[in-house]
Amino acid sequence: MNKLKIRWYFLSFISLLFLLPHFIYAQDESNNGNWVQKSIDLTINGRFDDAEKLLQKRIKNKSDDLESYFYYASLLNSKMTHFENFHNDSLFLEIIDSVNQKTARYLKKKYIDSLQTARILFYKGSAVGYLAFYQGQTGQWLSALENGMDAIDYLEKAVSYDSTLYDAYLGIGVYKYWKSTKLKAVLWLPFIKDERSEGIKLIRKATDSASHSKYMGMHQLIYILLDYGDYYRALQYALKAIEKYPESQFMWWAYAHTIYKMHDNLKAIETYKHLLKMINSDPQANPSHKVTCHLRLAEVFLRLEKKDECRQQCQIIFNDFKREELTDNGKKDFDKARDILEKCEN
Repeated sequence: MNKLKIRWYFLSFISLLFLLPHFIYAQDESNNGNWVQKSIDLTINGRFDDAEKLLQKRIKNKSDDLESYFYYASLLNSKMTHFENFHNDSLFLEIIDSVNQKTARYLKKKYIDSLQTARILFYKGSAVGYLAFYQGQTGQWLSALENGMDAIDYLEKAVSYDSTLYDAYLGIGVYKYWKSTKLKAVLWLPFIKDERSEGIKLIRKATDSASHSKYMGMHQLIYILLDYGDYYRALQYALKAIEKYPESQFMWWAYAHTIYKMHDNLKAIETYKHLLKMINSDPQANPSHKVTCHLRLAEVFLRLEKKDECRQQCQIIFNDFKREELTDNGKKDFDKARDILEKCEN
C-alpha cells in the first residue's frame, strides 16, 4: 500500500470515526443543566462567539468545573470544523489537556460510584475523540488512530458502568458503523464484521433518549442512513432536525444533502438556494460553504439538462472566489466546478 493510500486511509477513517464528535454532549442532571442546553443550542445555530462567552464565564467563576471545560472543548472542536481551520488549536489543546487532567484526578478518588465513574469516562473518551479528530486533520496519523481507538474503549467502559448513559452510545454506534464500512473498503479485510445495523441501532438509542446528544445524534444518523441507502428514514430525521433548529446551517446541510442524494432535483434547488441565503446573511460565514452550495446547484441543473443555469453557477464560483483563499474542501469544490463546466459545454 503506497504512502498516499495509507494517508487517505488514516484521514478517512479517523474523520468518519469522529465525523461529528463535537456534537456529542453529555446529559447534565444538575440544576444548572439549562446552561448546557443553551451552549448546545448556540453552537448548533452557529453562534460560536455567544457560546464561547457563556462557557468562558462559567470557567472563570468555577475554575475546577470539569463539565465547563468539556463543553468548551466541544465548542472549539465545532468551531474549527465549521470554519475548516485551526485558528483556535492552541486553546483547544490546552482545554483538552485540562479535561484529561481533571478526569484522571476524579477517577483516582476512592469514593466514587458507578454512575459518576461512567460520566467521567464519557468525558474522557469524548475528549480523546476530539483530539483524535484534530490529529487526523493535521496529519498526525498514528496518534489519531491510537487516540481514536482509546476513545472508543473509554466510551464502552462508560456504558459498562451505566447502561443508561445514552450519549456514549452515539460515539460507539458511529464507530461500529464506519468501521464496518470504511475499514473493509480500504483494507479489504474479509474478517471485519458487518456491524452497520448494530451501529445504527445504537445511534437510534441515543436519538430516542432525552439526552442532550439527541439532535446531533440525529444529524449524524442522517448521513449514516444515506450511506446505508435508507433515504426515506434519513429524510424523516432531516425534517425533524430542521423543524427543531430552523436557523441551523448544520441541520440544513444535512437536509439539503438528503434531498440531493434522493435526486429530488427541484426541491434540491430550492433547498440549496435557501441554505445559500442563510450563509450569505451570516457575517462569519465560511466562504467555502458558498462555493459548495453553488457547486451543488450546478450539479442539479446539469442533471436537469439546464446548461445555461449550470454555467451560471460555475461562473459565480470562478468570478466571486479566489481558489487560493479557500479551505482544502473549498479548493476541491472549485476544481470540481471546472469539471462540471466542461460537461456543460459538451
